[in-house]
Amino acid sequence: MAKVYLKKPTVNELGYRQDLLEKRDDKNNFPENVWNQWAQKWLSDDKNYFYAYVKRKKDGMNVGEVSYYFDLKEGMPLVSVFIESLYRRNYYGQEAISLLLDKCLQKQKFDQVAVKFQKDNEVLNKFFTKLGFKLYKEDDNFMFSKITKDDYQIKKYIDEKGIIRKIPVSLKIRNRLVAYMATKFVFGQLYSDRAFLKIIADNSNSKDHKFFKQQLLELGYITESYDKSKFERIK
Repeated sequence: MAKVYLKKPTVNELGYRQDLLEKRDDKNNFPENVWNQWAQKWLSDDKNYFYAYVKRKKDGMNVGEVSYYFDLKEGMPLVSVFIESLYRRNYYGQEAISLLLDKCLQKQKFDQVAVKFQKDNEVLNKFFTKLGFKLYKEDDNFMFSKITKDDYQIKKYIDEKGIIRKIPVSLKIRNRLVAYMATKFVFGQLYSDRAFLKIIADNSNSKDHKFFKQQLLELGYITESYDKSKFERIK
């Protein structure tokens, strides 16, 4: 069951953002006289800017914030999430960023999104890697990781160990999961039927083994010998 939801604040509710900046020792000044101007950009219907509070479902309590803006230099939105220390270790951050990614990659239809964080912040590095983000560049101070729409869509069906948990209804996403399964096989290596099935079994739910064997062959990722005793990845 979802524990949090996202809600855009009104201008009169921006005091909580001001409090968050102070708690984080953020040097950005956010006095009340700039709230209206800030809201025109971040709380409007402009798809390139988004800001919302993370609210706890059971009582409507604010527990943090999420945001994104389209970064022209990176050519994609940069996302951000912050959960107050008091409310961490409840998976609020993971749920909140998933809701934000749904908005960016599903509703707003961006092809990919990125995150930027301090190079020595191993906590954030692990957090976003777990969600499926991949490092694509770094400089002296920061690391940049991103996730594509395709990777995000299949990540929902893959657990923390990389095992496919279930097969979705969408044919497009099913095919992407088959492509993901194909990456578990090495080009140029011949597999016996037993070895072929074992790799599928090691990477998917038991009830889906037959589906993946059939689709790997039908979609041309794997070819089988004439006597069906050997299998090889060709795509």
